Amino acid sequence: MKVGVLIAGYQKCGTTALHTFLSVHPKIIGSSPKELDYFNYKENFNKGDKYYHTHFKNKPFLSNYRGFQFLEASPSYVTDADVVLTAKRIQDYNKNIKIILLVRNPIERAFSAWNMYRKLYLKGDKDWWFKWVEERRGEKVNAVRRNKLEYNDFTLFIKNEIECLSSNKPIECPILNHGHYYKGIEIFQKFFNEQLLVLSNESLNTNTSSELFKIGRFLKLGTFDWGQFEDKKVFKGVYESKIPIEANEILKLYYKNSNEELKKLTNIDY
Repeated sequence: MKVGVLIAGYQKCGTTALHTFLSVHPKIIGSSPKELDYFNYKENFNKGDKYYHTHFKNKPFLSNYRGFQFLEASPSYVTDADVVLTAKRIQDYNKNIKIILLVRNPIERAFSAWNMYRKLYLKGDKDWWFKWVEERRGEKVNAVRRNKLEYNDFTLFIKNEIECLSSNKPIECPILNHGHYYKGIEIFQKFFNEQLLVLSNESLNTNTSSELFKIGRFLKLGTFDWGQFEDKKVFKGVYESKIPIEANEILKLYYKNSNEELKKLTNIDY
C-alpha cells in the first residue's frame, strides 16, 4: 500500500474538517489519528513505512485495499523547520501523491491559534508545549518562555513574538510564521506541481459542497454526494474576545508582503 493523499497544511485552516469529510467517502481510508507527523519528525520517520501504514485501518471490513486511496493530514508538513527535506521525503515515498493545502486569512488564523494555545495553557501544565515538541523532535527544545500576561493579551503575544523573530530567537507556541503561506507553497509547487491543490478555508466554509466536488475531481473519486456536508461544521471556535484593533493593524502590516506573494502563486487574496 501507499498513502496517495496528504492534507499537508495549514494549522487552524480547516484540515480536521476536510480530513473528516473525505474519510466518509467509501473509497477513502483516513488515518487514525488524523495527524501522523511522519515525514517531518525524525523519531517517526526512522520507524519506517511499515509503522506509518499501521495507522490506516478505519475500514477493517475490507478484504483487500485495491481501488482505495489512503489519506493523512499533518499541517506541520508545510511549516516545520525543514520543509524542503519533508517535501523530498514525501516525493521519495510516492512520486504520484496528491497534496492539498488549506489557507486562511493569516490574521484570523493567528488569533485562532492563540486561543487554542491559551486554552491549553490555562489547563495548568505550563510545560505542555515543550513536552509536545520534544516528544516529536526527539531532542531538547530551547525557546523563550511565554508568560501569563501573553496568554491573556493577544496584542502582547504577537508583539513579543515579532521581537523574538527579529532577533532570530525561537519562542514558545509560535503562531506568526505559520501565516506566511507562500513560503511552503513555493517549495511544494516545485516538488509536486499539478499534484498540488491550494484552497481557502473561507471557500470551504461558505461553499462546502462545491469545494469538496473540486477536491473529489482532483482526487478522481468519481460521483459522490458531497452536498451532505453543506451545513456541517466539524469544529467552530467560540472566543471570549475579538481581535484587538491594534493587533489587527500590526498583523496587516506584518503579513502585507506575504499576502501579495500568496496572491501571485494562488490568486487567493487576503
